[in-house]
Amino acid sequence: MFLGCILPVFKKLCNDQIWGVRRQAVEVLPEICKIAPDDVKNEALLDVFKKFTKDQSKWVKQAATEFLGPFIACYKGLEPSPVILDFYSQMV
Repeated sequence: MFLGCILPVFKKLCNDQIWGVRRQAVEVLPEICKIAPDDVKNEALLDVFKKFTKDQSKWVKQAATEFLGPFIACYKGLEPSPVILDFYSQMV
C-alpha cells in the first residue's frame, strides 16, 4: 500500500508547480515518515526534504525549517542523517 500508492502520490505532490501544494507536502512529511519503511525514510524521504530546503519558493523553504523538528523526531533511536544535521547547523 505505502510503496504502491502513498509514496508515488506524495512524490508527485512534492514536485507540483504550485508552491502551496509543495508547502503542504512539507507539512505532511513527518506523518509520511512515520509510516515509511526505514529504507524509504533513509533515502527517498531524505532526498525530498533536501529538495524542499532548496526550493525556489521561500514559503516552502520556511516550511522545511518549521517542520525540521517533527521530521527529525521520526528517526527515533536512529542516527540522524548528515543531510538533516547539515541543514540544522546552517539554520543557526
